[in-house]
Amino acid sequence: MVPIRGQVLRVHAPWVKHVIDFNTVQGFTYVIPNTDVVVIGGTIQDGNWSEQVDPVDRKSILDRTAALLPSLENAKIVSEWTGLRPRRLNGVRLEKEDIRTKHGKTLPVVHNYGHAGAGLTLHWGCARDAASLVLESLFPSGSCQLAPQEHFEKSRL
Repeated sequence: MVPIRGQVLRVHAPWVKHVIDFNTVQGFTYVIPNTDVVVIGGTIQDGNWSEQVDPVDRKSILDRTAALLPSLENAKIVSEWTGLRPRRLNGVRLEKEDIRTKHGKTLPVVHNYGHAGAGLTLHWGCARDAASLVLESLFPSGSCQLAPQEHFEKSRL
């Protein structure tokens, strides 16, 4: 596991209603609307352990997001922060492993980690796959399964 340093800002921009993400020469850029604020970012700095907000990264994020969505150019910064995301060198680990205790009992463990900066885009599919692995462990006969994906898509309409 290695850290991926990310820096993001929240800006007041209630007019933004759609997610935008774009990979530019200057870096991965995204705009994610919430209710009154918008998360803008970001940075993907492999192996950088710093948790300090970097003014150079801030300027880069503001410049890149304003280039994608000019109405953000003068949006008021509400907050900014950094975080370290775990990245596995071999990609996401999503699997069931049977762990043997010192008393000889076998416990199923479902691993679901190492998404680096892609947690937002991968979470629906990975969570569903992890839940399926848990159900397979609890009900090996297949007597309990998740509803088909189409059910969830229609239920949100």
